[in-house]
Amino acid sequence: MHVYKFKVILEDVDDFIREIEIMPNQTFEDFHFAILKSVGIEPTELASFFICDSVWKKKKEITLTKMHEDSIADEDDEDEKKAQIIPLMSECVLLDYIDDPHKRMMYIYDYLNYWTFFIELSKILPAEKKVQYPRCVKSMGEMPKKTNVPTAFIPNEFSEEFSSEEVDLKEDLEDIDEISDGLDGIETDATEEVSDSPDEI
Repeated sequence: MHVYKFKVILEDVDDFIREIEIMPNQTFEDFHFAILKSVGIEPTELASFFICDSVWKKKKEITLTKMHEDSIADEDDEDEKKAQIIPLMSECVLLDYIDDPHKRMMYIYDYLNYWTFFIELSKILPAEKKVQYPRCVKSMGEMPKKTNVPTAFIPNEFSEEFSSEEVDLKEDLEDIDEISDGLDGIETDATEEVSDSPDEI
């Protein structure tokens, strides 16, 4: 029996490397848990694998939970409905998707933070006796921290719009102050007229 050795790197983190060995008859769900365990993350969020070509173009998705592809099918066409269902990690065995000596995949974890891992098959090795697979055999680098609402995702026009609204608000407040000053003058004149009336009577 043989095992696959995959090299796993994390997008935008230069010093991050994981090497994970896993058996061909194990599932993508097993691989999912192995990756998260190797980086110290609790498996609480949604995730997907994407089978890629040689230039990392996504070809097929394998997801953690049941989902459907974004396409419209005839309600009476059962075959088309089945074709839209994205396969589950728990039902997909690695051997069925590894058809290239340097097979490439992407693994996305937590759609809010969108952790993106690039995975490549580096070696096929004989399985060792009394070893529990999957296992991490090399670990370098740590996961950086991310916020749930990255500031980079906020378009610039939002801040520009806020700035223009702030200017408009200041102008409105200035206009209100001018009107208020005018009303104060009117109130003073009226008060003087009222105070003079008893003397005239």
